[in-house]
This record gives sequence, C-alpha cells and structure tokens, in this order.
Amino acid sequence: MKTILFFIFLIIKLFSFSQGTWINFDTSNGLANNETLAILEDNSGNMWFSWKDITKYDGTNWTIYDTILPYHYFRDIAEDNNGNLWFASDGGILEYDGVSWIAYCDTIVGGYHLRSWTICADSYGNIWCGSSVIFKFNGSQWLKYDSTNSNLPLPNGDLRDIMEDNEGNIWFCGNGMGIFKYDGINWSVYDYNNGELPENYWIRVLTQDTLGNLWFGTYSSGIIKYDGSNWTQYNTSNGLLNNNAYGLAIDNQNNIWQGILYDNGGVCKFDGISSIYYDVNDGLINNYIFTVYKDKTGNLWFGTEGGVSELILNTGIAEQENTQPIINFYPNPNNGHFTFEREKDDLNITILNVNGQVVYSKQFEKKTPHTIEHIDLSNQAKGLYFVKIQSLKTTKVEKLIIQ
Repeated sequence: MKTILFFIFLIIKLFSFSQGTWINFDTSNGLANNETLAILEDNSGNMWFSWKDITKYDGTNWTIYDTILPYHYFRDIAEDNNGNLWFASDGGILEYDGVSWIAYCDTIVGGYHLRSWTICADSYGNIWCGSSVIFKFNGSQWLKYDSTNSNLPLPNGDLRDIMEDNEGNIWFCGNGMGIFKYDGINWSVYDYNNGELPENYWIRVLTQDTLGNLWFGTYSSGIIKYDGSNWTQYNTSNGLLNNNAYGLAIDNQNNIWQGILYDNGGVCKFDGISSIYYDVNDGLINNYIFTVYKDKTGNLWFGTEGGVSELILNTGIAEQENTQPIINFYPNPNNGHFTFEREKDDLNITILNVNGQVVYSKQFEKKTPHTIEHIDLSNQAKGLYFVKIQSLKTTKVEKLIIQ
C-alpha cells in the first residue's frame, strides 16, 4: 500500500502544475553537489552547473570536474565567442577550452586580488568580472577600473552581477555600490548620491526582457525595473509576495520568475501586476533558490540548496505554429515494448523515470527520413516515465506508463 500511495503522490506532484512539468536532479542522478549557484547552457546544448565543483550534463551523460581544479566554490559561469567557458570564484578565475584548464589565481591586478562573484563574456570578446572594483580581460591582459582611472565610485561594496544588454552596453550591479553602465567609451553611474536612484539597493541579479527593460533583483527591496528613463520599484505593496529576489529570469511571455532564498524560499511568477507562488509541494526540488536560468528553448532551471529543478513550460510551445516536431509513440500504456515514429526533423528523445534518471536517449538528424523505432524498456520498473522531445525550437514532455 505504501508503494502505491507514494506512486500516486509523485503523479500529483509532477502534474498538478498546469503550466508545465518539473524534472529534478541531485547527487543521486548526476550532480556533483546539491547546492547549485550557477547554471549555463553552452552553444552545444550542454548544461553546466557549479558551486563546490563543476558538473556538465549533455542530456544523457553527466561529467564531474572536481579533483583537477585548483580551487572550488564557483559562483558564476560564462561562455565567450570561441566557446571557452569561464568560471568565477573567490579564489580567482578559471578558463576551460574543452580540453585544458587555465587558472588565473593568486593574480594581482592594479593592486587588487583577482576574484569575483560574477563573470560576463561580452560580444566584443572581453571578459568582465570584479569584486570591490571591476576587472576586464581583453584577451591578452587583465585591466582594472576604479576611481583612479574612471568616474566610478570604486572601490566600494561588492559586485554581484554583470550583463550585456541588447544594445551592447555592459551593466554592473552589487551590494550598495549603485548601478554602472559602460557603452564602450564612457561610464554612467546610477546611485543615490547623484539622485539617479532612491537608494543604493543591495542588488543580487539583473536581466533584460524582450522590450528592452532592465530588471534588478535585490536582497530585501523587491525588484527594480528600468525602462531607460524611469525606475519602478515592485515589492510586497504592489504585486510581489516576497521582497527577496536572489535569482531572476524572464520567460518567453515576459513573466518575471523570482527565486527566493530567504524566509520560506520558493519561486514566484510575476506578470507585472500580481504573483503566483510555487514551492516543493508543486514539484520544486528545494525551496531555497540561488539562481534562475532560462535555456535556449525557453525552459527554466532553478539552482537550489538541494539540487536543480528544470521546469518545462507548456506556455509558448503549443502557440508556435508549425514548430512542433511530428512524433507518435504507441501503445501507451505498454509493457515496456513500444514504437516511436517520427517525421523528418532534428529531434533528441530522452526518457526519464520519476527520479529524473535517463533510461533511454537517442538523437535523430533531419537528414534521416521517416523513422520507426522499436524501443524495449521491459527491464525497467513498472510505473510512470517522461518522454522529453526536443527539437531546435521547442521542447515537449509526454507521459509514458509501463505496466
């Protein structure tokens, strides 16, 4: 009876969220560590996760990078124009070209130790990071920016996030230091002292929506929007359910997904007017959120204190005309033997059990004609499985039952 009740609970947990499906990952099915502070999808479609160690997930296989690294605690990840990955940590900066690691540790730049909570690779080929000052790597040397060579009020505070906007400007924010913009020539400062901000918020994260608005998540002052002219503050008095925004991402419908680390944690979806709250009861692996990330297909990833949750949103998939991959699998339910049929399309098919473990994975190239694939999962336990169907433009999840 306990097994049956537990199985029913899993079905309700994973499908009670009407807008999508949760898939959870932790150390039991691939992650190096449950705590995850940074997430990145690289240009090859691999997912990278970091904190104490670094983990790569290619959709089927997990690779852990730990003992080969000179130090640990990686807080952010970026990918440059050449496909090299960069990792920011308190001990320095790591660069990985897919084969070799280069460590910029015990490095002094302009009198400051090279360390950072955040890292950004811009479209011009520069690497940006920083602490109480800003560092830039131009491909040959590290440079420092502070009050000695710019109008920046630095050293001050601690840098927490860097982002390049849609127009090529680089934005910087952090703990009580204000907000800075670099247009390639000049620095602009937005802070309380020059009247640009009502206060020097403690800012953890920033992102940009498709309309060009910038959104800043703070530790305790809610979420700040900047439209290029005006600053608007959202907090519990005008739409938010919690004033902590440790992680932020914007989905394809311009909803703000707010990851909460403090109080009871959880995730809120904010549409600019009101918020909807989700937690472990809805499928989230853990309530305490360090980061929120949107991948190239529009799915959301949440790095938490207890693992990683992927949220495959239904919204924005069915609405895209003529982009759904043509697939069919039958019979369903089945005894572990079933047939998968597809038309000519680039597809990656992954079947996962309720614990998020991959039990089948195969990639089909567009050049391959109409395919009929007979799949044998008769060696797997009876129960509920998820068929994750990914094309270049969309992701879809279907239920599969083996009985």
